[in-house]
Amino acid sequence: MVDCFDGKVVSGSLSTRPDAELVNTMLDNAVGTLNAGERPVIHSDRGGHYRWGAVSPKMYRQQCGLE
Repeated sequence: MVDCFDGKVVSGSLSTRPDAELVNTMLDNAVGTLNAGERPVIHSDRGGHYRWGAVSPKMYRQQCGLE
């Protein structure tokens, strides 16, 4: 995950396959870098691994500050 403001890599994750676990790990790591009150907007290419049911609710909850 890259911060579009300054180009800093905020989070990354490695796996042998692109799946929901890969994306969720990356999101969890990114959320861990946020300061109180920060609510980032996640822009993705909407690839298959971002559309799986296990990912979309997690992205929504994190963007709304519910996690």
